[in-house]
Parts: sequence; C-alpha cells; structure tokens
Amino acid sequence: MPDSSRPGLYYGYVIAIVSFVIIFIATGLFYSFGVFLKPVLVEFGWTRAMTAGAFSLSLVFGGLLEMVTGRFTDRFGPRLVLTACGFMMGAGIMLMSQVNAVWHLYLFYGVVFGIGLSGTFIPLLSTVARWFRARRGMMTGLVGTGIGSGVFTFPLLVDWLIGSYGWRTAAMVIGIASLVIVMLCAQFLRRDPEGRVARDEAEQPSGKRMPADEGPPFSVAVRSRSLWMMWGVYLCAGLVIYTMLSHIVIYATGLNLPDRSAALVLSIIGAVSMSGRFLSGFISDRIGVRTTLIIGLSAMTTAMLSLLAIREIWVLYFFAVVFGFSYGSALALQPLVVAETFGLRAHGALYGLVDSGANVGGIVGPVLAGYIFDTTGDYRLAFIILGVGSLTGLILTVVLKTAHRR
Repeated sequence: MPDSSRPGLYYGYVIAIVSFVIIFIATGLFYSFGVFLKPVLVEFGWTRAMTAGAFSLSLVFGGLLEMVTGRFTDRFGPRLVLTACGFMMGAGIMLMSQVNAVWHLYLFYGVVFGIGLSGTFIPLLSTVARWFRARRGMMTGLVGTGIGSGVFTFPLLVDWLIGSYGWRTAAMVIGIASLVIVMLCAQFLRRDPEGRVARDEAEQPSGKRMPADEGPPFSVAVRSRSLWMMWGVYLCAGLVIYTMLSHIVIYATGLNLPDRSAALVLSIIGAVSMSGRFLSGFISDRIGVRTTLIIGLSAMTTAMLSLLAIREIWVLYFFAVVFGFSYGSALALQPLVVAETFGLRAHGALYGLVDSGANVGGIVGPVLAGYIFDTTGDYRLAFIILGVGSLTGLILTVVLKTAHRR
C-alpha cells in the first residue's frame, strides 16, 4: 500500500490519473452506441425502439449492479472490481462484432458490456472522493472530464473506423484495446490513503478532516427523505441525458446533416461537458453543491426548449453547447452531493443507489423516444417529455436539503 504521508508525489494523483483514463474509455464505449446505431439499422432493418433497447438494457444491468460494485469497493477496494469489470466491458464490445440477430446485440452490449460498465463510474469516483477532501470538488471534476473526453473522442474515432473498415471491425478493434488498457490501469488503484485521512486535507491548515468512516451507515441513510429526493433528481436527469446521447446522432442525420457532421454534434457535447465537469467541481467548492446543481439543471431545461424551437442548423449546435455543459455538471456533482449529505462511510453504496435513479431514466428514455419516433415519425413529443423531466429535476433540487448529515 502506498504511503500517503511520504513527501513527494501524493498517490492520490496517481489514483486520479488512472481513474480518468478508465472513465474516458468506459464513457467512449458507452456513448459510441449512437454511432453504431445507423449502420446496424441499415444492415438488419430493425426499428429504432428495438435497437435502442440494447442501450437501455445495458443500463438495467449497470444500474442493478452499481450498488453491488459500490459496496464491493467499500469493502475490498477498486482494483479487484475494475479488473473484472474491465474484462467484461471490453469483451462485450468485441462480441458485438459477431452480432447477427437482435438478441445477440442485447446479450453482448446489453448484458456483458452492461455488467462491465457497472463497475466503472461509481467505484472510481467514490475512490477519488476518499483520496481527497479539501480539493474533492476540483479533483472529482477533473477526473469527471474523462467522461466528456470520451464522448468527444470516441464518436469521431468510431465513425472513422466504421467508414474505413466497417462497423464489425470497428467493434473488435476498440473492444480489444479497451480491455487491455482498463485491466492494466486497474492494477494501480487503491481504496484509500493510509491512516484513512486524505493528505491533501492535512495540507490545508484551516481544513476539517473527514475520516473515511464518517457519516451514517447505509441502513440509516437509505431511510432518509433527502436520499430519495436525490434519486428523483437523477431519475429526471438520466431520462434526458441518456435519451439525447443515444438518439442525437440519428436525429441530426434526419435534419439532412452528413454522418460525420452528425457525429460531430455528439463530440461537441462531449467536449463542452469537460468544461462543465471541471467548472462545476471548482464552483461547488465555493458556492455549494446544490446551488451549482441548480445552475446545471437550469441549463439542461434551456437546452431542451431550444430543440423544440429548432428552425436552423445553428440551433442544434447551440443545443450541443448548452446541453454539454449541463450534462457534464449534473453528473460531476453526483458523488459530491452524496458525500456532502451522508459522509463517506457508505459512500460507494449510496452513490450507486442515487445513480440507479439516473439508470432508470436511461432505461425508459431511449426506448420511449424510439417508440415515439417509430409511431409518429417525429421526436417532438419525446423532446416535450424530456423538457418536463428536466424541469421536474430542477424543482426537486431547489427543495432538496443537502445539510441532512450532522
């Protein structure tokens, strides 16, 4: 175990770097589904709702297992969890290259990849929260930019691979590379600093230390109204985020944008979300987590309204910028609001529970939007539902009390 009290490089920064890399890859793989969607539809002739169901199924398994992987991380540490999940995640994408029936897609992407995905975000961001106290918001935001980096980089990379070699070869190549890199990075992970106190807190004389066991146990926290209000906030946020990220590319092609330009819209969302993640972490250290989350969800509601008023292509790019910021900030603040409210004793499990709300939204939203398009030939009703969902999450956040923990 590295000694966090020794002079020199604080090992928490190593944790942050490898966490960034793993999140970058996991997110890139997950959100590249929208780029694979069109060539798969063209080859097999499936409906959008049927195909998007695989995306939702990955969230079912990811959501069901997040509390499990979170608790395993609390107990055994992140190295074991990320090694196993890195293998499943890469294997799921590799197996996608062999899809010949819709149930193959559901099994390989929905189940195998979904299981692997469940062990990435919660264990890693929970681990970063344990290694930093005084700079927790800033470091969580920096690590969280891996999500935006993945959304920015992978769609363009996957689109190029598909255009050059076909979607099956693209799946095999990125699956192999991801499996190797994630499993290697996992070997550098550790649960928390020696002495169970983050050294960066000791470097802040006016700071207040938070031991890793501070806060109520899971059995007490789970009965709190504040916890279930958080769950509702992220249910609404997940409904919007996962629906838009899975459908925005094919929606953009319906506006007569070329495939490469449509993929660029998703990449813009990813690029801007990096600034949203970093700025929200930085700002939350100064004005508070709840206030920062209110700003982010207000931007999300504005973005959805812009889609309802779209008349020219530049409005789509305006949406990408505003939505990217809101999406990045909402997810970056998730582990912070849990830590601020309930401490770190059961942080992994509670974070997993709150994030399951986002996953429920992600399960319902993409399939619902696909069904609405299949039956009406238009996304307008879906966008109205998403706008109402975003506004509901904003209202819940306004009344949420984040000072529940004594």
